[in-house]
Amino acid sequence: MKAGRVWVLFAGLAVASAWTASALSSSSGPPLDVATKGFGLHMKLTLPRHWQVLPSDPNGPPASEAITLIHVGTPSTDESLWWGPDIMLVNGARVHRPSDAVSGQPATPDPSKFIPWPSDFFRYLSALHGVKVVSAPRRMMIGGIRGTQLTIQTPPMHPIIWLKGDHAWIGGGPSGVDPPLTRRFILLDVRGKKLLLVFAEPAARFRSHRPMVQQLLSSIQF
Repeated sequence: MKAGRVWVLFAGLAVASAWTASALSSSSGPPLDVATKGFGLHMKLTLPRHWQVLPSDPNGPPASEAITLIHVGTPSTDESLWWGPDIMLVNGARVHRPSDAVSGQPATPDPSKFIPWPSDFFRYLSALHGVKVVSAPRRMMIGGIRGTQLTIQTPPMHPIIWLKGDHAWIGGGPSGVDPPLTRRFILLDVRGKKLLLVFAEPAARFRSHRPMVQQLLSSIQF
């Protein structure tokens, strides 16, 4: 996790104090096109009560490449209750080399440890040391676009994604190590843009929050 940015995908719920609840408000009503938030793809979705798009952090990845959807909880000022999926465009992104991606040793972002995006991202994930496949890759559809979904359990490990326009990896917190998590990845090709949707939390919370995330993602329109 980078300073000042929520990355639920790779950093659990350790939220930096730079983010405050005043930046968020519950939303409802007509679908929101995330392109109006600076995202590089027209994608509409309905935000139920207590959901919002987290504002872009100047120290994080560009808003054009990544957004985070946050459920703020009650009270909304308690940042420890914030959670939700990440959505990113991964064209030109890189991944951590497999040989030392899984490690509980503290680390800092090092671009030399990242390699080009693999031709089969899900095979790359499944082959990482200590990763357990909960649900094998399967075809699914979001917003009329066919994609593939994978659910895995991961051990403590270094962040694995480095977006094209970013200056550091996504996740890891101060130590550069993400905790054990259950992670669901959905990969779509939307008009030539590789769209990755990810939801990750400790196992019990993943099971509890999964229905709400599924409902949110089912509202997506392209």
